[in-house]
Amino acid sequence: YLVNLGSIDLHPWMSRVESPDSPDWAVIDLDPKEAPFTDVVRIAREVGRLLRGIGLVPYLKTSGSTGLHVFVGLAPGYTYAQSEMLCEMVARIVVRELPEIATVERALAERGGKVYVGFGQNRKGQTVVPPYVVRPVRGATVSTPLAWDELESDLQIAHFTLQNVPERLERLGDLFRPVLSAPQDLAAAITALEGYW
Repeated sequence: YLVNLGSIDLHPWMSRVESPDSPDWAVIDLDPKEAPFTDVVRIAREVGRLLRGIGLVPYLKTSGSTGLHVFVGLAPGYTYAQSEMLCEMVARIVVRELPEIATVERALAERGGKVYVGFGQNRKGQTVVPPYVVRPVRGATVSTPLAWDELESDLQIAHFTLQNVPERLERLGDLFRPVLSAPQDLAAAITALEGYW
């Protein structure tokens, strides 16, 4: 049906039909707009460092468009409000650490050329592009899971396309699978975050 509509990229909810109030993952969206992509890379490193520091395993992927996404797989039973709270706390701490390049200001005109560290997609009914979806842009870029050691200053979203991602998947395996297969408990992490305030 969707193919017949001419749909290219699909943005699903973060929860399943069997548990619509309980997301499978939490996501932090790093959206540069006019900010340099090197700032996105730097902020992603900081988000990953912070999440690992509170005992979580973060996963990274390109948006396939302009930014990066950092995911945390969630154990069953957490609510959207809880996942949003976690991501908002992380976002605000990262912005406090990198105020010259990061902001939580959603309005584009108010960002001042900084990277938006978004947490608002962690709400019921909101969507985010999942991994391995081709984006309807020149070059047919693909939202691609990355290993953290690929997060270098020369990283380019344009490097991951419909033509080369299938071979990458064959070679590296599904780097995103643990988000769903190894869900994480947030209780200790949220307690640990309180130490950063």
